[in-house]
Amino acid sequence: MAKIRTYNPPPSWPAPPPGWEPPPGWQPDPAWGPAPEAWPVWIESRANAAAPLWSLAAAGVPLAIFLAIGIVVMGSLPGGEAFGLILGRCLFAAVITAVVAYFRTSRWRIWNYVLFVFLMYVALTVLQAAGSLGGRG
Repeated sequence: MAKIRTYNPPPSWPAPPPGWEPPPGWQPDPAWGPAPEAWPVWIESRANAAAPLWSLAAAGVPLAIFLAIGIVVMGSLPGGEAFGLILGRCLFAAVITAVVAYFRTSRWRIWNYVLFVFLMYVALTVLQAAGSLGGRG
C-alpha cells in the first residue's frame, strides 16, 4: 500500500500553497508560535485509497464505447458471448488498473484510471488475438 505524506500546519501557522513541502532545513517563523503539543505536522494517508472503486467506474467507459459501437455496427446489442468477452476484458482491465493505482505513490486523477483501463483492455485484446493466431497451426 503506497502512502503519501501531507504537510499539516498548526492552526496558528499560515496555510501553505497546495502541494508545498518544506525544503530541507526549513524552520517555521518563530512569530507563528509553537505547534500545539502532539500536533501531527505530517499526515500519512494512502495515495489512492479509492483505486478499486475508480477503476471499476473507469471500466464502464470502454464497456459503453464498445457496446455503442456494436449497436451501431450490428444494429442490436452484441450476443451473449461477445458481451461476456467485452465485459470480462473490462473487468479484468479494472482489476489490473486497481492494483497498479493502489501501489502508486502519487494520486491519480480520474482520467488516469480511464486511460489505464482502456490501455489494459486493448492489451488484453491484442494478447487474446495473438493467442488465437498462435493456436492455429
